[in-house]
Amino acid sequence: MSGPARFLSGLVVSAGLGLGVSGCITDAEERLISTALDCDDCQEERAMVTTVGWRAVPLLGLALYGPGADEISNLTIQFGRAHQIAAPGGGDPASYVNYHLSNYRAVYQRRAAMFLGDIAYTCPSRFCRDQIRELLAAAAADSAALGPSGRIFRGDVVRTILRQSMRADSAVAMPISP
Repeated sequence: MSGPARFLSGLVVSAGLGLGVSGCITDAEERLISTALDCDDCQEERAMVTTVGWRAVPLLGLALYGPGADEISNLTIQFGRAHQIAAPGGGDPASYVNYHLSNYRAVYQRRAAMFLGDIAYTCPSRFCRDQIRELLAAAAADSAALGPSGRIFRGDVVRTILRQSMRADSAVAMPISP
């Protein structure tokens, strides 16, 4: 089992341990996370995602593997239209679309990894930090196991995942303010 399937099976175990994964994130928080994954200047959004904390981990764990099929389909259409405007009758549209999709996917994945690292670093629960570390390590292992030809993640994304995993390793329990 690899990728999102391994992650989702881990959530079932976590839910069984009383973390209440399903139904604990609000619609507003879900929209916030979605907006943050697509933002251009993410400092405010990044801080807000961190405040969602553990509840954001399931969505960010899935986001680590890239945007959903519907979003990819919409982006393919948008990038195709952009190619028609930028280079009418010239160049290879498929190469243009694939180039921009690859960049979009990588930025999306790097943001998910950074948000997970932020949450792990600020989470007072060792269990939470351990779950995020395991999630990041599994993502890096999935990419390495497939090799360069079938990689889930580009090299820049793998480096971000490893950096955030090390950051999570350096996190210490923070006291909870009364």
